[in-house]
Amino acid sequence: MSATAHHSDERSLDEAAESIRRVGGDGPRPLAIVTGTGLAGLAGALSIEHRIAADAIPHLPRPAVMGHTGDVLLGQLGPLATLFFCGRVHLYEGWTPQEVVFATCLAARLGAKILLVTNATGGINPLLAPGDLVLLTNQINLTFHRRTGCQPVPSSFRSAANSPYDPRLSVLLREAAQHEKINLKEGIYAGNLGPNYETRAESAFLARIGADVVGMSTVAEVTVAHSIGLRAVGVSCVANRVPMWGHVSTLTHCAVVACVESAVERLKRLILRWSGMVADDANR
Repeated sequence: MSATAHHSDERSLDEAAESIRRVGGDGPRPLAIVTGTGLAGLAGALSIEHRIAADAIPHLPRPAVMGHTGDVLLGQLGPLATLFFCGRVHLYEGWTPQEVVFATCLAARLGAKILLVTNATGGINPLLAPGDLVLLTNQINLTFHRRTGCQPVPSSFRSAANSPYDPRLSVLLREAAQHEKINLKEGIYAGNLGPNYETRAESAFLARIGADVVGMSTVAEVTVAHSIGLRAVGVSCVANRVPMWGHVSTLTHCAVVACVESAVERLKRLILRWSGMVADDANR
């Protein structure tokens, strides 16, 4: 990234952050949440203080995919002051890698310390069924785009080592699931460029390289979050089985949204319980 481009990105983030502070004040919001397809209903877990339309925030890319409004909510998730993004933009919509991670960088600019990403996925692992919630333990970036972020690579790059997902936050999600009697599976997320669902051959390839679920988002956000010091944790909702194990029914975006929406209530309970545990853990 050139120095000129970096300064332009910094100005854009400053202007976007200031527009949100004018509405919600200067108080820190330690948690940022990004919702995936069909998961905007998670906002029901939030005590909403302010709703800001996407087009009221300068430079914030606005999604065009059904199930992603792009609005930004300010409120409380349990004890945690929260910045809630109702959807995300994707590379396949034509956005640049910098634009795809703009919301992540904006969250950090506004004081977030934790990023919770959610998404809808196809289930590759044959033990996963539609409606299952999956704690993400690692990821495979198949978007074939270089890492990009809020700062030039030399000054901000961090090795992801074993995984870019925070192990302590993941432990707390597992414990929250146990308390709520939610069957939380675990798996590795493969992020493709899209926009297409996988063929049988592609599904077999993804299984062979170790993926449990597959989608068209998330990997860039989590990579950049890790590189700038945000602790990331992720949950997928399985929307369908990929066409690998004899399941070859036609899949539509509407069907994906409907399946994921059916799991929203469980996910709301999970993250509400988790937010209290995160706060308690931070105060020990």
